[in-house]
Amino acid sequence: MELMQHLSDRYDVSITAAILKWLSITDQRAMIVVGKDGFIDWAWSSERLLKSGVFYRARKETIELPAQSLAARQDMSIDSIQGIKHPKGVWNANEEVQEMTIFADQHEMTISLLIYPKDPPLQIYEDDDDGGLEDTYTRFTKFSGSR
Repeated sequence: MELMQHLSDRYDVSITAAILKWLSITDQRAMIVVGKDGFIDWAWSSERLLKSGVFYRARKETIELPAQSLAARQDMSIDSIQGIKHPKGVWNANEEVQEMTIFADQHEMTISLLIYPKDPPLQIYEDDDDGGLEDTYTRFTKFSGSR
C-alpha cells in the first residue's frame, strides 16, 4: 500500500486510480475491493487473479465485507498500510490473502488491496455420482449401436 500511496502522490492521482493502473499492468494475483456501509460496493481483479477465478460480482449481488477483514473490523490497532495476512476462509475459501486497507472517513468507505499467493491452489475434481466421464469406446459403441 505504501507503493500505491507513493504512485498516487507522484502522479497526482487518487489512491484508487493508482491501484487500478497497477492492477492493469501487474503479473501478481491482486484485487481492489471498495466497501461502503459494510458491503462490497465494487471490486476489480488483476488479469492473473481473474483467470484463476477469483472475483466479486458486487454490482449484481449484495456481498457483505467478510467479518474478519480489516475493512469490516476497522481495527485501528492494526497497521492497515502494512496489512494483515488472513488465513484461508476470510476473503477466499481456498487461499490465504494479504489485506491492506485505507479508511476514507470523508466518503465513509474502505479501500482494500488484496494480494493473493503467486500461484492459485490446485483444484481437485472428484468423480461424479454417475461414474465419471464416459470413455471413447463406450461413447462410440453407444452411438454405433443406435443405427
